[in-house]
Amino acid sequence: MLLKRVVLGRSLESITYAFLNDCYFLPTAEFSPMFFDVSSMNILGNERKDFAWSRIQTIMALNGSLLNHEEINSIRVSENEIKISSRQGLNRYEFELCQIFETTGLEINNDIASSSEPSYLVYDDFELSNLGGKHKSIQSKLEPMPFAGKIHYYISNRVDGAHYITDCVSESTLSREQLNDFEYSDSMVRFAVERHLTFIGIHGNFMEYYKNGNPKYRKPKVVHRSRTVREVDRTTYKDSERVKFLKMSLKEIFDEISTARP
Repeated sequence: MLLKRVVLGRSLESITYAFLNDCYFLPTAEFSPMFFDVSSMNILGNERKDFAWSRIQTIMALNGSLLNHEEINSIRVSENEIKISSRQGLNRYEFELCQIFETTGLEINNDIASSSEPSYLVYDDFELSNLGGKHKSIQSKLEPMPFAGKIHYYISNRVDGAHYITDCVSESTLSREQLNDFEYSDSMVRFAVERHLTFIGIHGNFMEYYKNGNPKYRKPKVVHRSRTVREVDRTTYKDSERVKFLKMSLKEIFDEISTARP
């Protein structure tokens, strides 16, 4: 199958670029943006990235421009061909122009411009209880630090019929060495969640008063459920005649489109 233009990526920016420029799109990962990720722009009536991602995917699938493969084992990009090994077998696509937003998980023949060790996005999921009431929302932690800098509280379908916060997820960016270091383990993330709950005034279930009149609380219960690790390739490659590498924000993508079209 010959493709005039094809875009490869795993971000909202990559699929938006493909959609607006009438390109084919090959998602290079089976996961979509996290439910708590918000966009700098309102796309298709919502700021949530997972909302926009799923709807653009649906539109592109309906018009035949989404190259979706289940359980991808490898994606290899050469100067004029993409080879995909997946559960369905081996698929080949020839192209006139291939534009790559994210290189993670790809085997690329282009010359390397710079090479760095990969980083890792780490998501730690926790069950919460004894929060001192049924909170419909809890203030997120959003700080510019790599370890447990983001903590998002949410209502999980784990608890049938719940309309209050039941879980939270923490996001960290770690190195390979830190992944195996106890100082960056899920136990340390749990401490970070507990500290944040205390900081924002959630002390747990009230028990009684001390003799000095101060309230005594049973601390919130924070139980680790799972850890998900996603590698992020930090190698940069040189453009070739048919394979180009892009790094654009949503604003830059829309500005380019508005400038190009009358």
